[in-house]
Amino acid sequence: MEITTLITWNALVYLIYYGLNFAYDYLRNRNSQLQKTIQYSYKDLLEETPAKVDPANQPSNQASITEAIAKDLKDQGNTASSPVTLAGPVEDQGIPFEEIMQNAKSHSSNINF
Repeated sequence: MEITTLITWNALVYLIYYGLNFAYDYLRNRNSQLQKTIQYSYKDLLEETPAKVDPANQPSNQASITEAIAKDLKDQGNTASSPVTLAGPVEDQGIPFEEIMQNAKSHSSNINF
């Protein structure tokens, strides 16, 4: 198949496909009534009277929010225990760097670069 024939048929298929899609959308929406759009003007907006909004009595900064949450937790009497228990000291539970390097060298020694 020549490239010009391919491009011609491809263009023809696309034109038919999109032509049918546009025709379907036009025929489907032709009888539907258009909704009336709302148009605002600056005069209408300026004539509206502003309403005063009082903010709720909530703390305005992060520190007071944190204090309020802490107070709520104390009032609830938080007696739940954690299901996770640590048996040994935390500093002895990590893997030493030298051991990680030895494992990495032994596992990567057979890789051909």
